[in-house]
Amino acid sequence: MIIREKDYLKKRKRKYLLASLMWLVIMFAIFLLGYMTTKTRGNIYTVLAAILVLPVAQYSTQLFVILRFKDPDPETSKQLESIKGKYSLFHSALIPDEKRILYFDHIFVTGSKIYCIMENPKDINDTKRILNKKLKAKGISLNKVVYIEKEKTKDLGNLFKKIEKDAIIEREEDLKEYTQLIAQMMM
Repeated sequence: MIIREKDYLKKRKRKYLLASLMWLVIMFAIFLLGYMTTKTRGNIYTVLAAILVLPVAQYSTQLFVILRFKDPDPETSKQLESIKGKYSLFHSALIPDEKRILYFDHIFVTGSKIYCIMENPKDINDTKRILNKKLKAKGISLNKVVYIEKEKTKDLGNLFKKIEKDAIIEREEDLKEYTQLIAQMMM
């Protein structure tokens, strides 16, 4: 089952940009309406416009946080989506930490393993350390987690076959538990 679509970030960026602009326009319209009707800035419309800075700030902050990330390779996404069996697939997985946001192009969850696939990892060791800490705190054994650096993987076909073998093994309870844990950690 696909939990997060392959164009998730593109859709989110568009949504946050449009929402930021919409609230900004509403905020200025209310301020100008108040200024034009009362001929002074000191009115209730100015207070209302000032309050509307909050949704503008919220949406624009969310936009700036995800702006540096991009959606994964569509071909790899398509190959992962064509795998047979029971699984949960998260494209463009963003997992926040105290200091940074971990980005995985794909997280493929089966009943026996959690595959974290990265196309161009910047600091792989730090990313592994942080996610391992989070998963361990949730009670997930670290031998269930597999990190895959796509650029270092020579034969993706064999990798996808291995993942498919894990997806065919029916462990419904574990799949559900792992999927919920990953979904709770994501933003």
